[in-house]
Amino acid sequence: MSDIWEIAWDIIDDALRQMTVSLASSYPEMSWSSGHSDNRSFPFRAYAAFNRGCGESEDIVVSADFRISGDKLRYSADVGLDDGKILADGSTGIINVASGLIEARSDVETATREITRFLAASEPVLRDALG
Repeated sequence: MSDIWEIAWDIIDDALRQMTVSLASSYPEMSWSSGHSDNRSFPFRAYAAFNRGCGESEDIVVSADFRISGDKLRYSADVGLDDGKILADGSTGIINVASGLIEARSDVETATREITRFLAASEPVLRDALG
């Protein structure tokens, strides 16, 4: 993974951890996990799953994706249930990477910050879903 994506992961991971601390104060039995991956089509994908930890509680999944298509890098984020139902659509956009990813570093960082703002704003959605 390139350092562009390592920086993106550090920023998103920090936002997820802050949200987790806040949620855990209301749901002490809550469990969560997070991670990131990459492949040729998706140079960066980040995700986290939250579960209230009781009975039949369903996972609530937060995801952020950067997908390469030609000379375009499309990004998106959402919050949904593990059955695929979307609870909140988040940040989306397109970054031109015709000159290469290194030249688009600033745009990737801007998109990453936009995604973390969406994550922070989505905390009430997660609270409702966990409740």
